[in-house]
Amino acid sequence: MTKSQWTCVEDAMPDVGATVIVSSHYAGDPRRERFYAVCNYDGSLFFFDDTGDDIYAPTHWMPLPAAPSHIGDPTEKVEIDRIRFEAAWQAQGRDLYENFKACAWEFWQAAHKFGGML
Repeated sequence: MTKSQWTCVEDAMPDVGATVIVSSHYAGDPRRERFYAVCNYDGSLFFFDDTGDDIYAPTHWMPLPAAPSHIGDPTEKVEIDRIRFEAAWQAQGRDLYENFKACAWEFWQAAHKFGGML
């Protein structure tokens, strides 16, 4: 894992329109707790992504890390989907069958009960 690199706002600012992680003290008071937030930079202020509120006096920023490139073993996803399906199926009061035809019949009945959508 590479070490994160924070940039002091006195040294450089991100590109306009960039989404970055910022660090600041609550109410801009260095005696208060530090917090971190994902924000957009508009050229003069940093804004929270989700609320549009601006951040008071951030001291540092860093680019977002690269998104994960590995989703995992595809068989893990299939197993997770199977577990979710079985949990949802049983939550509807349905029985699980080892017999494919019986399970298909239950599925058909459930689908038609909900207007063809399950």
